[in-house]
Amino acid sequence: MTAYKIEVQQSKNGLAILKINDFFIHSKYDPHTEAERIISKELSLDYVYILFGYGMGYLKEALLQQHVAKENIIIIDPVYEFLPVEEQECTVISKIIKMELENMISDKLQNLSTKIKVICTPNYDKIFPKEYNDVLKSVLDVQIVHKISVNTANRYADVWQQNYIHNTYHAFKDNTIKVLNKKYHHPIIIASGGPSLTKQLPLLKQMQNKVIILAAGSTVNSLLATGIEPNYIVTVDAGVENYHHFQNIQVKNSKLLYHLGSHYKIQDEFTNQKYSFLELIDLEFAKQLKNLLGLEPPLMRGGGSVANFAFSIAAYMTTGPIAFIGQDLAYTNNLTHANNNKYSQAIDDNYKKQRGMFEVEGYFGDKVLTDYAFYSMKKNFEITNSLLVHESPIFNCTEGGLCIEGIKQCSFDEFYKNFVKPFEDSVAESTEITEEKKGDLEEYKKALNNQLQMYDKLIKEMDYAILLLTKNRSTIAFEPNVVKNLNKLDKLAERLIPQLFIQRIVEPITLDVLNKYPAKKYESQEEAYIHIFAKNKDLYTRLLVALKHAKQYTIETLKKVEESSEWKQS
Repeated sequence: MTAYKIEVQQSKNGLAILKINDFFIHSKYDPHTEAERIISKELSLDYVYILFGYGMGYLKEALLQQHVAKENIIIIDPVYEFLPVEEQECTVISKIIKMELENMISDKLQNLSTKIKVICTPNYDKIFPKEYNDVLKSVLDVQIVHKISVNTANRYADVWQQNYIHNTYHAFKDNTIKVLNKKYHHPIIIASGGPSLTKQLPLLKQMQNKVIILAAGSTVNSLLATGIEPNYIVTVDAGVENYHHFQNIQVKNSKLLYHLGSHYKIQDEFTNQKYSFLELIDLEFAKQLKNLLGLEPPLMRGGGSVANFAFSIAAYMTTGPIAFIGQDLAYTNNLTHANNNKYSQAIDDNYKKQRGMFEVEGYFGDKVLTDYAFYSMKKNFEITNSLLVHESPIFNCTEGGLCIEGIKQCSFDEFYKNFVKPFEDSVAESTEITEEKKGDLEEYKKALNNQLQMYDKLIKEMDYAILLLTKNRSTIAFEPNVVKNLNKLDKLAERLIPQLFIQRIVEPITLDVLNKYPAKKYESQEEAYIHIFAKNKDLYTRLLVALKHAKQYTIETLKKVEESSEWKQS
C-alpha cells in the first residue's frame, strides 16, 4: 500500500476528512452538507446503491438518513482496511472479485430488478480508475442479464403458462431426473449448436458409445445428420419454434429431459422415455406440484439458453468429467449455428446492427463477435460454474467462440485422450435406472377439475371488481363499496392463486405493473388516487385475461387425459 498516502485532516467546521495522495475526498468546509447534496441528487425509490469509496462514512450516513435500508447499500473501497474507521451496518468490499461482486449485486436486486446506482465518493474515480471501471462494468453486466431475463419472462409468460399446465400431464406419468442423479461415472459431452460444433462431430462420432452425450435442444438435428444419436436431449424453450426443431426427428434410443415450461407438443409426440425437471425460479410451482399432485421434479440452475440447463443437469447426472463442444456464444466464421441446424445462416452487416453486436475476448485470446443475449448466457455459465461442487474437471472444448471465465480450455482431442480413452472397454449407457412410482390418473383428473372451479370463482369476482372500478364516481378516493369488494377479491386471490398452476404468468404481470406505476414522492390526494386506480385496473384486467387463458389450457389438458390410452384402460 505504499502507493497510497492516507491522511486524516479537519474540515473548517471541525469534522474529520480524508486526503489520499494529493486528493481530498470530502469537502474541506462541510462534509456533511456535501454528502447530503450528493445523495439528494441521486436518491430514487427502491434502488440498490453502491458507494464507491467509504472515506469517513458521510455518504453512507446521508443514505441512511433518507431511509434507505442498510441491506440495500454495498460499499466498495480498495483501501478500506487502511482507513481510520470501521463500518458496523453495511456490506463492505475491499477486494473486487468480479464474479463475487456480480453475485452479490444480483442477490440484492429483487425480482430481476435493474434498479442500482453507483455513487462515487469525490475523487475516488481519479485515485482508483481501474477499480471504478471494473465496478461499473460489473453493474452493467448484471443489469443486462436481468433485463434479458425480464424481457424473456414478459414475452413468454402466456406460452409458458400453457406449457406448464399441459406438461403436468406428462410429469404425472413420467420419471423426474431425480432417478438419474449421479447414475453415471463416464464423461458427459454437452453438444451445443454453435458454428464450431461442425469440426468436432467426427471425433464425437468416434467416441459416442464411450461417453454420455447431451444434446442441447435443436443441436439434436446437427448430431442426427452426422449419424450421432445422443443419449439425452434437453429441451427448455417455450416457443413453437422449439417444437418445430423436434418435429419428425427420428431417434431410436434417445431420452428426453424436459423442463415443464418447454413446448408441450414436444412431450406429446416424443415416444421414448422422458424425465422432467424445473428451474430454481420455479420454487412456488414446485411446492404446488408437491402439495397438489405429489410430484417433486428437481430444481436445476438455468440461464438464457438450453445449454445453461444442460450444464447443471450434466453435473447432476455424472461424477465424471464434463466437456462443452459447440458452445461458441459468438458468431464464429460469421455464422449463427452449426451445419444442419434449421435456423443456421450467415450474418451480414445489417444482422450485426439488428443484434447490437460487439467484440469480446475469444477462446484463443482473439476478439470475437457476440451480442447481449449470448453474453448473458456466458455470465450464467460462469455463475453456475462458480457455485458448482463437482467431483471431476470441467472443460470448454469448443475451440472457438468466446472465453468462458473460470472454465478450463482444452482441445477436444486432448479431452478424448485424457478422459475418454480410459473407458475404451466399457459402454457408457449401461446404468440401471430405477423407475419412480407413477401417479393415479383419476386423482390427477380430480386435481384439474378442482382447479377449474377455482378459476371460475376468481374470474367471476375479478370481472365484478373491474366493473366497480370503472363505476367509481369519485376522482379523489375509492367508494366504500369498491374498497369492500377489492378487499374481498384480494383475500380470495391470496387464498386461491397459490393453489393454481399460474405463477409464471401472474408474476411477470405483477412485476410489470409494479414497475409501471411506481410510488411517487409528495403526491397529492388526487394524484395518489389516479395512480392507484390505474395500477389496480391494469393489474386486474391483465390477471383476468391470464386466468381465462389458464382455464382454457386446463380444459385442453383434461381432454388430453380423457382421450389417453392410460385413462381409458383405467
